[in-house]
Amino acid sequence: MKRELYTKLIISAISLSLSLGIGEIVVRSYGHFDKDGNFFFKFKQLIPYNMPILTTQEKINNYLSSPSSYIMYDSLLGWSPRPNSSSQNGLYYADSNGIRVIMPNIKYSKNPKDNTLRIALFGDSYVHGDEVPYEHTWGFYLENSLKKTGINAEVINFGVGGHGTDQAFLRWKTLGKMFSPHIVILDFQPEMTKRNVNVVRPIYYPITNLIFSKPRFILEKNILKPINIPAIPPEELIDVMENIDSWDLAQYEYWLANYQKTIWQKSKLISLIVNEVPQISKLYNISDDYYFSLNEEPATITRKITEEFKRDVETSGIKFYIVYLPLKEYFQDLFEGDELPFNELLKEIEKIAYTIHPEHKLLIEAKQSKPEALFQGGHFSARANQIIADVIAASIIQKKEE
Repeated sequence: MKRELYTKLIISAISLSLSLGIGEIVVRSYGHFDKDGNFFFKFKQLIPYNMPILTTQEKINNYLSSPSSYIMYDSLLGWSPRPNSSSQNGLYYADSNGIRVIMPNIKYSKNPKDNTLRIALFGDSYVHGDEVPYEHTWGFYLENSLKKTGINAEVINFGVGGHGTDQAFLRWKTLGKMFSPHIVILDFQPEMTKRNVNVVRPIYYPITNLIFSKPRFILEKNILKPINIPAIPPEELIDVMENIDSWDLAQYEYWLANYQKTIWQKSKLISLIVNEVPQISKLYNISDDYYFSLNEEPATITRKITEEFKRDVETSGIKFYIVYLPLKEYFQDLFEGDELPFNELLKEIEKIAYTIHPEHKLLIEAKQSKPEALFQGGHFSARANQIIADVIAASIIQKKEE
């Protein structure tokens, strides 16, 4: 009997080893390693990460040799549009203050004209209008939608690709406030929650073209305290990344957890399982449930920044609204009727300020055509931006009449 048991155990062990071996070969055959030794499976990077020294250095070199790039280092914000610049693809223009405009030589006065409703937009690439020309952004459509109803509106787009809520808040305090808007609209899109606990952008998102560090807020006795101001210049970033253990702000870089090495994760099959199986990814704090938990730092910091943003805006006698903008991946979940992992956080955001919800109209459009029609690459298409603008315009009119 013992011999039969041993034989079965040996056969089971051999079968398991063969299965794992075949699985490892399959995963590796569908993936690839980059020059820093990071492994990507179908374009998704698997933990644990290697510090992206070589890829970041190459991008920094390109940036330093391109003095006219659309995005530049900003000692306060980390990065911002370069004044009087245009993007290489010709889609974006920035005025002398680094604000996105429809064409060169446009300049906004510091004070709005009489009988003009000035609206200032703050947020990330979904506000800036990445991947579409200015006349296809929801900010442009919003101005036109309001004008069609008889409201002489002027919309100023302070959005910057890759910004978190923290950077949007600082952009308001240092630039936006000077333009005396009547309404400020901040976008909430869930990934910003993750950015709010990041300091070095390439550590959070190794394949980024934003080779900068950023300011970050921490909470001390429930009071926001900014760190990494001035932001680390690009030419000093590699030294920080190479000597991360001695960096004085390392404890505040939330995403260093993705770089913790374990013996078992040398297996790319196991890394894939950890990344993709929710019940396991929760154990390693890489699931969306963790990022958006009301008890964890990302959500706590996001709520506090949003509260302070609203307080600062309203202290100046200005109305403060939030617009929820669904990312492509989450909109697909919404379309399929799945519960979104950040629902509880969104409810908390709604308690802070009046929140506009264009996703319901976007869903109607998606069901009449298809979800893909609402996106241009990873961002909103012209049609989606028009829908968003119409919903915001209707909300502004409704609040005006209350």
